[in-house]
Amino acid sequence: MNRMQWDSRFFLTGAGVMAVLFLLDGDWLLLPVCLLALMWGARLADSERVARLVAGEGDEDALSMLFEPVRSHSLLPLDHFRCRELMFYRSGWPVYRFLCSSRCWFEFVGESEQVATLTEQHILVFPGVVYLRRDDLAQNELPSRR
Repeated sequence: MNRMQWDSRFFLTGAGVMAVLFLLDGDWLLLPVCLLALMWGARLADSERVARLVAGEGDEDALSMLFEPVRSHSLLPLDHFRCRELMFYRSGWPVYRFLCSSRCWFEFVGESEQVATLTEQHILVFPGVVYLRRDDLAQNELPSRR
């Protein structure tokens, strides 16, 4: 038995036909049904378009407009860390050699413009300074320079 596919065209066409019939007949209370069918059809049209884009049948620029890119390294404030060994100031903000979070130590690597690639071991701290996780240190141990 062949089943009918209820895609977005079905709902959008049906909403238009129902709206014309209800307007001509004066059934004003049934017009919200048309609006509901129209919204459902628009939702299905969006999901069909995303499915086509993900399958590679569409424009990649359109896909990038629909989804926000994942930012792997957002800027963290210094307030979340205990800081050791002030090195210099950048844009009026202190830059420390070592930062201690509640779980591990991080060591200064460089400014974000100087570091080519960031891995999962790196963090980016405001104002754009990169630190590398030091797994070789215990939490209560004070770090030393490598």
